[in-house]
Amino acid sequence: MEKSSYLPLLPLMVQGHRFAFTLTEVERLLPLAEVQWLPQMPPFIIGLVTIEEEPVVMIDFAGRLGLEMHREYTIEQPVILLCSGERRGAVVVDEVSVVETIKEHQVRGAELFRSRQTPVKGMVNLRAGPTLLMDAAQLIAVDLEPELAPLTLGEDLRAICSPAAEDPPS
Repeated sequence: MEKSSYLPLLPLMVQGHRFAFTLTEVERLLPLAEVQWLPQMPPFIIGLVTIEEEPVVMIDFAGRLGLEMHREYTIEQPVILLCSGERRGAVVVDEVSVVETIKEHQVRGAELFRSRQTPVKGMVNLRAGPTLLMDAAQLIAVDLEPELAPLTLGEDLRAICSPAAEDPPS
C-alpha cells in the first residue's frame, strides 16, 4: 500500500467563495502596502508594490477570476505573496484562515480541472466546506498588457466553493 504525502493548505475567502493555495506556493502574508498605479491595465491589476526592492504585480483575486471586485481596499485586507518558479505576485483576498493539512489523495478532480484549463488544481473538503485548490502559477501569470482578460471559473465551479455548497460525502 502506497503512503500518501501530506499537503499543507492556506484556506481563504474571496467574495463569499472558498479557495486554498498549497503552502509551497505561499511565500508569506503581507499588509496592504502603497501601490504604484499602472494606467491602462485591466481592472484586476491593482498596480505594483515593491517587495525587497523588487517590483511585484498586485492582483485583485476576485477580479482575476471574473468575480465582483472591491471598490475600495482597507489596510486590514490580507495580501498573499505567491511564488511560482521565478515569478512572484501579490493577491488581495477578503480573509485568510489557519493552515489545514490534508493527504494528497484527498484532492479530487485534478484531471477534470486540468482538462478544462482553469486556474483550479482540484477540490478539497476543508473544515469550512468544499474548497477549490488554486494554481498560483496561473493566477500570477500576468503580462502587463491592457488586453489581459480575467481567468474564468464558470458557474459550476463557483457553486462548489460557495457558502451554500454542502459537504460532499467522503
